[in-house]
Amino acid sequence: MGREVGSGFLVGVTVALATLKLTWKTDNPVWVDQWPLERKKLSALKNLVREQLEKGHIVPTNSPWNSPVFVVRKKAPGSWRLLHDLRKINEIIEEMGPLQLGLPSLSMIPRDWPLVIIDLKDCFFSIPLHPDDAPRFAFSIPSVNREEPLQRYHWVVLPQGLKNSPTICQRFVARALCPAREKHPGAKIIHYMDDLLIAAPTQQELQRARDCVITEVQNAGLEISTSKIQEIAPWKYLGWKITEQTVKPQKIEIRTEVNNLQDLQQLLGEINWMRSILGITNDELAPLFNLLKGDSNIKSHRSLTPEAREALEKIAGALQQRQAHHFVTSLPFFLAVLGEKIQLYGLIFQWDSSQKDPLLILEWIFLSYRSPRMILSSLEMIAQIIIKARTRLQTMAGKDFKTIYLPLKKDYFDWALQKSEDLQIALLDYSGVCTIHFPSHKLLKAKLSFREKPKISEVPLDAITVFTDGSGKTHKSVSTWQDDITGEWKSDIRIVQGSPQIVELAAVVRAFELFQQPFNLITDSAYVANVVKRLEGSLLREVDNENLYSYLLCMRTLLQNRNHKYFVSHIRAHSSLPGFLAEGNAHADKLTMPISRTLPNIFEQAKLSHAFFHQNAQALMDTFHISKSQAKEIISACPDCQLVQPPASMGAVNPRGLHSLQLWQTDVTKYPSFGKLKNIHVSVDTFSGAVFASLHTGETAQHACRHFLQAFASLGVPQEIKTDNGPTYIGKVLDKFLKRWGVHHTFGIPHSPTGQAVIERTYQTLKSLLDRQKRGEADATPYMCLNKALYVLNFLNCSFAEPTPPIIRHFSNSTRAKLKENPLVLVRNPETGQIEGPFKLITWGKGYACVSTAFGPKWLAARHVKPYRVQTQAETDPKTGGREVGTQT
Repeated sequence: MGREVGSGFLVGVTVALATLKLTWKTDNPVWVDQWPLERKKLSALKNLVREQLEKGHIVPTNSPWNSPVFVVRKKAPGSWRLLHDLRKINEIIEEMGPLQLGLPSLSMIPRDWPLVIIDLKDCFFSIPLHPDDAPRFAFSIPSVNREEPLQRYHWVVLPQGLKNSPTICQRFVARALCPAREKHPGAKIIHYMDDLLIAAPTQQELQRARDCVITEVQNAGLEISTSKIQEIAPWKYLGWKITEQTVKPQKIEIRTEVNNLQDLQQLLGEINWMRSILGITNDELAPLFNLLKGDSNIKSHRSLTPEAREALEKIAGALQQRQAHHFVTSLPFFLAVLGEKIQLYGLIFQWDSSQKDPLLILEWIFLSYRSPRMILSSLEMIAQIIIKARTRLQTMAGKDFKTIYLPLKKDYFDWALQKSEDLQIALLDYSGVCTIHFPSHKLLKAKLSFREKPKISEVPLDAITVFTDGSGKTHKSVSTWQDDITGEWKSDIRIVQGSPQIVELAAVVRAFELFQQPFNLITDSAYVANVVKRLEGSLLREVDNENLYSYLLCMRTLLQNRNHKYFVSHIRAHSSLPGFLAEGNAHADKLTMPISRTLPNIFEQAKLSHAFFHQNAQALMDTFHISKSQAKEIISACPDCQLVQPPASMGAVNPRGLHSLQLWQTDVTKYPSFGKLKNIHVSVDTFSGAVFASLHTGETAQHACRHFLQAFASLGVPQEIKTDNGPTYIGKVLDKFLKRWGVHHTFGIPHSPTGQAVIERTYQTLKSLLDRQKRGEADATPYMCLNKALYVLNFLNCSFAEPTPPIIRHFSNSTRAKLKENPLVLVRNPETGQIEGPFKLITWGKGYACVSTAFGPKWLAARHVKPYRVQTQAETDPKTGGREVGTQT
């Protein structure tokens, strides 16, 4: 086949098989300078370029694009390989999607069909680049000491290193094979990259299909490596050794030397590639998987343990003895779910009664070694295997199973088909048969262990009821029950270190240790109840928390070894409902509390109250009638209050209402610990200091409306609400809402940079209190945490200036510092600079003042206010110039 070197086109390639044009993110040329090379490597590069030029793979160019090239040694002495660094080019090329998502299954080659294997020679170099793309793959050959200009070339065929070359190659070869597939529909033509496998029912059909494939491939401009054509058994294809009836790996030895994590990962990669054919289970690989734990650096040290070496010996034996079979076109497919231990796996097979060994193994199905779920029940494993196997068979053969064999005992099988949602989903649209009666075969028998129905009851038992509870604070793990004869409550209390969930789990473990007979278990931990319900006979994923994992293993062992039924139920804590269950749960909860034989003294009571509420010093003084120094001592000794300091004063007093419900300030703050409910909408009455806050998933106008509805129901409807001018508050939705309620909406005070100081300090105080209360509320919901903090701010906290709590001031509309109109003052208009007044001073604070004008109270910055003094005769004397005498304060 001739080539036209100068033009960059390959002669003989049909128009229909023109190469795909690449999609570029930019047309701006990319130029990466060629780095210098040693004389020896430079000489090798020139020789390789000369070879490519003679073959028509490259042409001289003046392209404005450039990428570096270099050479590396091959294993053969004196041999070099040309490499092109196309990383920068690949960055601006749109990636093409893969055309083959995995390797073809060689078990799907029909048994006893003759084969031929064809290898395409230099496939990339036989496929032309699109003429518009070719100049962008240019490179330069340097010279020593820059003695001559760069010699520049660009590729006209697919270069090695182009990220889309494999996809383009697959598509090009696939289109070349299309006519052969159409002419010989009875033959199987398997194509993966540049490797072709042709199979047909007879030798004559194979020969015709073979000749057709070779003709079409050559017509497309592709070259066949005649020395690599395989026409007699055994055939080697994609790393597998194929005979007329079986498939097994070509490589029958695996490495046993492991020095670091990279060696281990490569070893497991080799095993994982062939385990679906050889049936190497997760349990057999477990000692090797365990070596992956530890330092994640690929160079970190690893060495084989005795268990790992034993596992490798078994795998080596499997390489020698195990194999898969070709399928028989006239036989149906079957799925067997197997597993000697807890871990289950599947086998896709056929059954040929005419053979001495009727079991035809096609492929093994395994679940992930590390399940995404911490607990995976037997039925969940079975369902996942069925789904994975049905999907796999439809991919391989386009069919479904005739029969699925499940390792369940009769009562469990009948129950599962009716009650298991996982199994019902896995069998959706399945028209075959599910059965527990496996074919008689020694391999199936050796790998089969029938699962019994878990002993957990779906309904309460007529038996003793045990209540369990645990406390993360006292670390008490409690099991309690009522004696059937005396009616007295008995208990088992142990001290367990760990989180509240671990303490609760330890109590349940202890209950199963104490009661071998049938019993009902009641726990107020939903987490523990769900764990116990799912744990019997389940696969347990190892977790990082060793303490938790040990209790889960112990719990599973106790459940596996039980002979009697048990019932597990969750009950809500602190429900205050009547009845035996609530009484038993309350009794268990009481046993987890700290033991206090006598009522603590007043100082100790104050300490306990502050440890729970974290109220301020004045609240402690008023509630427990202790001294100021004692209150401060309690707060100073509180570790939570030392970790989270209250916000400092902003040094300015905002305009406030002159009575309750006159003026509110509102804003939104973020509290990330609340997750999705991190947006806290906060409103404060500027007269009383009463606070209302609500949790929301966002900060839109709709969320603000919901907040105000709740706030109005709690504190009343204010005359005016002041907010910032953020997106939450400036839209028509909120404006229409507030007008409907008769609330005037403002956006701050003119000429004041601290117009929202009251609300800003309020939500800072709220978040500080939430941080201080956090440690004692591990199980509390965000709503519970917020309501507790609001209780402290509104009903407990007070100040030395205002000894009554804000909520009392709010609803009594009174305050110790009741605002009164004070002396006359003069005011400088900040817009005109003119002195106005005198006006009566209503109130005066740090940074702000309020005066009474003919138009009502007016708030303004304190720097614009000064006292008014009536002028005397001396002050109006011409000698004084008629200047007004006053003092700026």
